Amino acid sequence: MSEDLAIPIFADDGWDMSASEWDDDAPSIADIAEDHAATGDRHLRLVEDPFGDGLSGPERVEKLLAEESLSEAQLRAVMHNEGPLLVVAGAGAGKTKTMITRVARLVASGTATPGEVLTITFTNKVAREVQKRLRAAVGVDMASSIPAYTFHALAAKIVRSHSSLIGRSQRYTIVSAEDAAKIISRYMTSRDKALADDGGAKWVHQQISFAKNEMLSPQQYYERAPDQQRAMVVRMWEEYENELLRSDSLDFDDLLTSVLTIWREHPEILSAYQRRFRFVQVDEYQDTNRVQYQMLMMLAASHRNLVAVGDHRQSIYRFRGADVSNIRGFSRDFHEAEIVELRTNYRSTPQIVSAANRLISHAADRILDDEGMDPFEGNADGPEVHVHEARDVGNRPADQVEGEWIAEQIKAQIDRGKSPDKIAVICRTRKPLYNLAKPLGSLGIPHRMLTGHGFYERGEVRAALAHLQVLVNPKEEQNFAYALQERKGVGPDTISRIVAYAQGQRIDCLQAGALVHQLTGIQRPAKDAVELFSRQMLALRRELGTRSISSLLRDALHAPGGMIEQQKAKEIEAARRAQGGGEPRGDYEQRLRSLNDIVEVAAHYERTAEKPSILDFLNNISLADSDDINDVDDSERVVLATLHGCKGLEWDTVIVMGMEEGTFPSSFVETEEDHQEELRCAYVALTRARRVLVLSYARTRWKKPRMPSRYIQMALQR
Repeated sequence: MSEDLAIPIFADDGWDMSASEWDDDAPSIADIAEDHAATGDRHLRLVEDPFGDGLSGPERVEKLLAEESLSEAQLRAVMHNEGPLLVVAGAGAGKTKTMITRVARLVASGTATPGEVLTITFTNKVAREVQKRLRAAVGVDMASSIPAYTFHALAAKIVRSHSSLIGRSQRYTIVSAEDAAKIISRYMTSRDKALADDGGAKWVHQQISFAKNEMLSPQQYYERAPDQQRAMVVRMWEEYENELLRSDSLDFDDLLTSVLTIWREHPEILSAYQRRFRFVQVDEYQDTNRVQYQMLMMLAASHRNLVAVGDHRQSIYRFRGADVSNIRGFSRDFHEAEIVELRTNYRSTPQIVSAANRLISHAADRILDDEGMDPFEGNADGPEVHVHEARDVGNRPADQVEGEWIAEQIKAQIDRGKSPDKIAVICRTRKPLYNLAKPLGSLGIPHRMLTGHGFYERGEVRAALAHLQVLVNPKEEQNFAYALQERKGVGPDTISRIVAYAQGQRIDCLQAGALVHQLTGIQRPAKDAVELFSRQMLALRRELGTRSISSLLRDALHAPGGMIEQQKAKEIEAARRAQGGGEPRGDYEQRLRSLNDIVEVAAHYERTAEKPSILDFLNNISLADSDDINDVDDSERVVLATLHGCKGLEWDTVIVMGMEEGTFPSSFVETEEDHQEELRCAYVALTRARRVLVLSYARTRWKKPRMPSRYIQMALQR
């Protein structure tokens, strides 16, 4: 297995659930925090030389700063001690370096102990980068005690420590958006589907998610615009919430809202966290939604030591509930706040920086004077931003011609020695990128699309992990279905009957499965398969806490009638059919490799985690974001990415394709807020490039005439 398949492992900062993960009466985090305040890592202040380097605090800070090349603005942020601070960090301005150096300085100087400085990020990738650089700055032992989490990872830890207060056990399951839609779909009638936009449960879940992030109750959601459609959403919401409670589950939105509920209803718990985390800094503050904003306000209310790092010019997630007014209103929330602007772009050539500045100068929402970024004096000049127009050629439409031209340009760069993974093609949406697949393939150019669908979202991997989820939480119906449907002869109707029986008898799904022969309406072979599966899983469940995660998973997959046996049987049958001139063999061999890989992922986790536990393992995989999914493949391939998929990334050469009116900006843009965010999206696209930037558009797309995007003129105007 590649090391890249490793799941994210967060720093062990004292929240050890492994010893008590099966004990619902375990000490609360409030107890832990009280103990920490009295006897915890404050002992560092009593030890003469906790770093073991023989240096005093000021000497250690001087050494740290000497090793970093900081600008005057970066140094101001790094040296900030107490009180609120807003760091307006433009694209390529070294914000991650600034954040990490500040944490290291606080700890190195003795101003804070490691566990008192909390960094909150939006992606696991940034959280891992923070921890990696801190290890280099303050040493492995010290860095391992410095907490760095995504919002959802932090919330999951808090909720698991107080789960009984919201009607859950510590073994609760985190439900993905995809699974949430599947749950909702089971309750939707044909009339409900007719009322939903696009007729789908996915839209209903999006409405519920929006309401939760706006902190609306079902009734408040309905009263905003009462109609039949919203009434249907409220009914589905109630069914959905009932199943989550019955299944001991929470969705991603619940993780955040549950933290607010716990803190509001139990102020002593909030107070404990405020004492524990005396210094809080958050990355990408411009992308916080209302719930995340409230979390930060509550956490920093007593000490007001909040450092918000972000760039209002890069706020592009309004469709997820992000509210750019949070960063614009920082001085309103903290009237005493210091503001530091990081204006030097260390990433891009002066030509690219100038184009980006001209483009974003058309934005209406500003915080400071917004004169734009300054190119780093050490960056050499590069070529001017190139604009390419594709027209119809014979019977080849312009959008096809555009794809062929881009592929040829990429090949030319590779032939000149450019590594394929230093090149990216970015588009507003995914659909135009598919025009590149054929010409790239015909030229032999390796490429990949950042879709967010990778190893951990493969069907066989999800089903394999569902076996572990069932061991931990046999009440959760969706994972029970995922695992059981892999058994021969077991279909949706059989699973539905077992789940209904479990609900009626108030027992969990495995117990119901073991009693399947008491049910009617199920064929004998299916009953035998269900009973075998259930008894196998119940036997493994009795060994939780005494065996390794990887061995439990391996036995579940290799059990008689299990996934390995079924996949091998399918492979043999497919090979037989292929030899007889029938259908091709399919990808059963790849699925078997994936099943072996996921067992190795568990083994790798056990080797590298300081205190491995099955809850932590499953929790980390549930919270894996698109960065983790895409990181499993870092081979030298050209990257094709949507605008939102490339945030936080950079390449030597960037080609922005589909720069036409109706494509970028999108034809769905209607309000002034939409236009402003679309402009910020274009700014993000341009600032991904280090050396070469190409803006490409087609005169026809999908057989319709197109005009060049207004953003081209905005970026190139002199």
